[in-house]
Amino acid sequence: LRKHDIELTGVWISIGSDSRDELIPSNHQIFYAIADAGVKTTYWVAVGDDFFTGSSDEERISEGARAIGMVYERAQETASRVALYNHMGWFGEPENQVRIIEKFGRDDVGIVYNFHHAHHRVDDFKQLLDLMMPHLFTVNLNGMKIGGPKIMDVGSGDHEALMIKTLLESDFEGTVGILDHVGDEDAEKVLRRNLEGLEKILNEI
Repeated sequence: LRKHDIELTGVWISIGSDSRDELIPSNHQIFYAIADAGVKTTYWVAVGDDFFTGSSDEERISEGARAIGMVYERAQETASRVALYNHMGWFGEPENQVRIIEKFGRDDVGIVYNFHHAHHRVDDFKQLLDLMMPHLFTVNLNGMKIGGPKIMDVGSGDHEALMIKTLLESDFEGTVGILDHVGDEDAEKVLRRNLEGLEKILNEI
């Protein structure tokens, strides 16, 4: 990354049932690697449904805040940030993420919102955007179509143009990303194709 002058803006971390009491060694290895490299970043945290033992929303909010706290403590060692990642399930719903952040009580914890994990919420995007706005760090784009497929090039769906227009008309000042979730293609080709689709949308709106 340094050789090619690329900034490490985000690192994905997943927490599940094996991390209920403390983070597992593979999580700690990520923190060690960041510290050894002398960089700071944002940890994009996904918490799986298997992490939660509580049956009520209130119990899960408290458990989610505890999970974020484990990552937050380690992130402080490198002056890095923490953001909740909407990786499906109960934790992935923005309403729950906002409540977890409020429960945790730190205004430097944010949200990374991924279009590709929200095909089922396309009609709610304006309301969700308003809800997330005080905490929103990053929005990752994707082609959007109710029912999927999950991964689509930007510009190949039938909802992302309106969602992008809504984002542009909002007060959002964070970063916008395009993720390479196509494992059998060169990442550069995937990125260029998505950028072309994004440019087409921007020209149209």
